[in-house]
Amino acid sequence: VLRMEDLGVEVGQVVSYFLWADDRGRDGELRRGFSDLFFATVRPFEEIFRQNRSATEGMRQEQQQQQGEGGEQGGQNQQSIANLLDTQKDVISATWNIKRRDRDDEKLAEDIQVVLDSQGELLGMLEQASALLQDSESGGQAYQANEAMEAAVDRLAKAKDASGEAVRQALSDAIINE
Repeated sequence: VLRMEDLGVEVGQVVSYFLWADDRGRDGELRRGFSDLFFATVRPFEEIFRQNRSATEGMRQEQQQQQGEGGEQGGQNQQSIANLLDTQKDVISATWNIKRRDRDDEKLAEDIQVVLDSQGELLGMLEQASALLQDSESGGQAYQANEAMEAAVDRLAKAKDASGEAVRQALSDAIINE
C-alpha cells in the first residue's frame, strides 16, 4: 500500500507508477520484468465519494450551467485540454514501452521518431489551448507543461541519435520529466 499523503503529492497532481518482478532465468541470471505504466489523478476522498454517489446528477447540472452561462465554449476548452492530457499520457506510455525494449532493436530509432513527432504535435496543440486559458493558475500550469514537453522532445531527440546505454538514459530522462 502506498499512501499518497506520504509521498507529498497534492490534489490535482497526476502520479505515474509501474510494477516489476525479479526472478531467475534458466541460466541462473537475475532478470526483471516490468508492467505497463499506469496513471492516477490525486483527488480528495470526498470528491470521489460525491462523484460516485451522484455522478449523473452532477453531469446534468454541469451541462445546464454551461448552457445557461453561454459556457459552451468553456466546456469545449476544458474538453480539449482533457483530451490533450490524455494524449500526453499516451506519449509517456509509448516512451516507457520503448525504454523497456531491447537497445539492439532495429526499429528503435524509427519508433522514437514517431513518439518525437507526436510530442511535437502535442506541443503545438498546447500552445493553441494556452491561448484560450483565462486564469493565471491554468496559464502557469500550461507553461510548466510546455517546459516539460520541450525537455522531453530534447531528450527523445538525443535518444534517437544515441546508442546503447545512452538511449536508456535519455528515455528515462524523458519519462521522468514528462
